[in-house]
Amino acid sequence: MKKVIAVDLKQTIQVDNDLQIRAYHVGHVLGAAMIYAKVGDVAIVYTGDYNMTPDRHLGAAQIDRQRLDLVIIESTYATTVCDSKYAREREFLKAVHKCIVSGGKVLIPTFALGRAQELCILLDDY
Repeated sequence: MKKVIAVDLKQTIQVDNDLQIRAYHVGHVLGAAMIYAKVGDVAIVYTGDYNMTPDRHLGAAQIDRQRLDLVIIESTYATTVCDSKYAREREFLKAVHKCIVSGGKVLIPTFALGRAQELCILLDDY
């Protein structure tokens, strides 16, 4: 823990003579970041999941315009085409409403903390 350093978003850290890093907001999970690193003359961005659509609790991913030599990125849903966010939310709320009105209970399994937070806010707004 003595070597851990908290880094603010967009704060440039000069690790040594050759390595410089900067964190950027990924719009996915509170506190998550993508990392820009410059090693000598080589510039890279490393990120896991990110979200370009702002939602109820997090804004969209943001990064300064960069000239990069390499991007390393998670791509689970890279080729997935989804309905609009509005249409998905409307269908979800209709299903939950129908279940509750008929006396049922709703259990919503989610695979990600950020998604669970977003659904809680959506249901609270509804």
